[in-house]
Amino acid sequence: NNIPADYITMLSTENFFMKKSILLGLALLVSGTTQAALIDGSLSLSGGFTPVDSTPLPTSLGTATGIDFNGTATVNQGTGDFSASVGNTATMTDFQFSPILNPNPVSVWSVDGFTFSMDAVSVDFQNNTFLLLSGSGTVSGGVGFDDTPGTWVFSAQTANQTTFSWSSSSTAVPVPAAVWLF
Repeated sequence: NNIPADYITMLSTENFFMKKSILLGLALLVSGTTQAALIDGSLSLSGGFTPVDSTPLPTSLGTATGIDFNGTATVNQGTGDFSASVGNTATMTDFQFSPILNPNPVSVWSVDGFTFSMDAVSVDFQNNTFLLLSGSGTVSGGVGFDDTPGTWVFSAQTANQTTFSWSSSSTAVPVPAAVWLF
């Protein structure tokens, strides 16, 4: 044959890269089908609580730096992957929100195998009769689910200094799969 050696080397190199590209594509395809699903939905909770200071002793909403949830809360509403949790009891974890989140992260709520671990919180509004906090973190748990970024909103109000009520909602915020390709 009168085929130049350079041409044969080029064909071998192209063939090598083509095989590697096909193998890489198959590996990505296979790994993509074995990933778990992201958690999707929202959850609304309510219950009793005590606003506390840093010691943590009971105080007013206006001077509170932490929350004592009194142990549990009730799931009032759930959508998506949380819809089966409506009416169930969630375990709540007390925490300090000011001057920094403590503990950090804090597993704010846990119900039916799902947990919301908050790693950032901000005081959006605070006075003697109303407290509004928001936070972000990760929703985890549930069989077949990947950890999913989530948000949390807490509002508390009182008509006097002995009766407090609160409500909270958490939303899992799935990241589109295409984002992970870049």
